[in-house]
Amino acid sequence: MADVAEVDYGAAVEASFRDRAIRTAVLIDDQFPDYLQIGTEDVGAFKETARAKSIYQFIHRRGLICDVLNWREVGEARLELIDKVRKSDLIVLDYKLDGDNPEPALQILRRLANTDHFNMVVLYTADVTAPVAVAVAAAMRGVSPPDQRAMLKPAEEEAAHDFLEDPVNAEVDGPALLSWLVDGDAPNEWKKDFVVRMREAGVDVGVNKLLDTLRRRWLKQLVGDYEHESTPILSIRSSSYGADDLWVQCGSCFVTIVRKVKADQHADEGELIWTKLGAALRAWHPNLYRLLLSDIQNALEQESIADHARWLADDLCAGLGLYLLPNDAAVREAANGAVRRGAIEDLIDRFLDMMRHRLALNDRLAASGADLLGERLAQPLAPRPAESDRYARARQLAHWTDDAEPDWRGKVVTSVNAFMVSDEFRGSHITTGSVLYDPATEKYWLCVSPACDLVPRGEELSRIVQVIQLNEENVVGDLSRGDRIVVTVKGGSKVLRVLHAETRQPDLRAIYLPHGTTVQVDAASGDPMLQGASGEQVQRLIVGAAAAELVDPQGDAKRALAEFGLSTYRVVSQLRSAFALRLLHVTGHHLSRVGVDFVDV
Repeated sequence: MADVAEVDYGAAVEASFRDRAIRTAVLIDDQFPDYLQIGTEDVGAFKETARAKSIYQFIHRRGLICDVLNWREVGEARLELIDKVRKSDLIVLDYKLDGDNPEPALQILRRLANTDHFNMVVLYTADVTAPVAVAVAAAMRGVSPPDQRAMLKPAEEEAAHDFLEDPVNAEVDGPALLSWLVDGDAPNEWKKDFVVRMREAGVDVGVNKLLDTLRRRWLKQLVGDYEHESTPILSIRSSSYGADDLWVQCGSCFVTIVRKVKADQHADEGELIWTKLGAALRAWHPNLYRLLLSDIQNALEQESIADHARWLADDLCAGLGLYLLPNDAAVREAANGAVRRGAIEDLIDRFLDMMRHRLALNDRLAASGADLLGERLAQPLAPRPAESDRYARARQLAHWTDDAEPDWRGKVVTSVNAFMVSDEFRGSHITTGSVLYDPATEKYWLCVSPACDLVPRGEELSRIVQVIQLNEENVVGDLSRGDRIVVTVKGGSKVLRVLHAETRQPDLRAIYLPHGTTVQVDAASGDPMLQGASGEQVQRLIVGAAAAELVDPQGDAKRALAEFGLSTYRVVSQLRSAFALRLLHVTGHHLSRVGVDFVDV
């Protein structure tokens, strides 16, 4: 008998990701007539009209908006189709459009995985479904081109020819290939057996070279000459090979693979698709935190954010103009694009904060989340030897597998603290709490100048920015002391000491930014960057400058600062407001603000 709490949780997953999330649908099949072709002589050219009608009628009975798309040639309107498809919540997609060719469907799925809109896809196929799931996983994930150094040389390929052509190796091993796509390698036992068979066959070439060659042969069997994209390589989750409910989740796309019913059994085909999607979502079994984010997304969809009467009264709209333009000088400075961008970003931040408070007071969200947490905590607990209930529950709530070994101190604790303390930097200019990194010296710096002094005020303004020098630490230790911060950077989390261990005082420095606080995006890496000068000589000049020149140094100080070589700083993270404000106070800015708080007439 199924556990009652588990059934309730599965129903909540279906309701959140399917019932409340899907509002629009599109059917894509080269044998489905679209609206303009129904009722015309063209409809006879389509072989699946009855199937299209069955699915279409079911979707309309659900109260959803539905469209039908088709093309008769592979290259027809592909980019236009992709843009239209990504706006749909549910996509019913034929695996082999254009006759017997899976390439268009695989390309659609790859592009959907790279969009910001979350799509549910039912991939409809008449083929055996398990190999299709592997082909879908490979296409959505992407496959790197072969490394020339890791490829078999002609002599090695000749030596391994008979072994590769052996039926045991020549036939696609679906579970092993899927494991490689999901986990980056084949299962250990399978790999050990493979090495044994290599040695028995007398094949003396590199194991990894041979495995890479074999995997690429298998992929070619599944998708022919289809060229997998290689940038970026995405992480995927997948059902086990040959499971009853096959699914692949990659980026912004969740796909379930469903086998088509026979031509004379179309009566309940829409219901079949809907039910299969629900079963796949249950099998996916997203954890509580993903479920809460889905509920928040659904709540946002129900908010009329642009509704003038509820959100923006007339007097407030007029006052926001004074907020954007705090004085007459700001009106003139607004001719500069960086100035306008900074002002709008600050306003957007306040709008988002208003939306956050509305969602925080959403009773249905809070009640539902509390009920789901209660159901999760009611599940049987199976702690490991010497494992406390707290750690066992945390592992259970995250849906870690029983054999997983979380690195609690090294990765888990740093990850959650980075989430609490910092966020990705997204602005057009640095502000209080921006974390800078100098690749040349491998040093980190935390900006602790008041935010009002960092708002762009024209291209000609250079800035002197007060910063705390941060020291990277490899040992996590007790983070509750508040003398370190944890930030998420490319490659993982970094623990950075912000206050001296004994004196609990910051190492306060300064950086000269000749072009102001506006960041530029590096074309190669996509990182936000800006140029500046630091060091002992720069520090002495800054200490001797008048207080008024901290915003825009003039005269001798400016000329002297301009003589120093510039470093390129990457802006790698942004502290959340509460933490940025605390460190602003630590450095003596007790009366400063993280942002503009008041508007004067």
